[in-house]
Amino acid sequence: RKFLLNDMPSEQDFTNAGLPTETFTVEKCYPLDVSALVGADDDGGYTYVRRRANQEGIASYGETRVRIENGQTIEFKRMLTDREYALALSNADPSRHIMRTKRTNFNWGKLTVYIERYVTPYPNLCILFVQAEPQLIGVELKLPSFVEKLIVEEVTGNKEYSAYHLSRADPSTVPSRRGSR
Repeated sequence: RKFLLNDMPSEQDFTNAGLPTETFTVEKCYPLDVSALVGADDDGGYTYVRRRANQEGIASYGETRVRIENGQTIEFKRMLTDREYALALSNADPSRHIMRTKRTNFNWGKLTVYIERYVTPYPNLCILFVQAEPQLIGVELKLPSFVEKLIVEEVTGNKEYSAYHLSRADPSTVPSRRGSR
């Protein structure tokens, strides 16, 4: 599930709640894709590459190919070398921004939670992602109070808040950022 936040919780909030966190910097790029050149549209799928670095600067790289088949989203993932990532980055789609975020991960009960704070192109846009075990899907979520008070609205399934949509360089296609400062 996905929620728009009006701000990022402070490190002190997590410390006061006794919640350990892990923070990463994430860079996501949408390279030009041969399928895009032969007529695939937004509903046909896309590819992105990602660099994720921990606080010590150790990075991992990956590629995700997203395809939409019969209304189902299917993702194919593979690890990349730093060299493969650099090559994909050099072939970035000029109609899209390279997305840079700070990701804060934490566990809350049986939930895996992360908050994505955009650095570019939408500074301070914050989106909360909650990954739950299948039996908890659709159940009312109980999150830490310091997080719940920051929720503006649930945006699960709202394409306007997908990284793919947000990466568009044309600002007229992007929703207003009620959650950003």
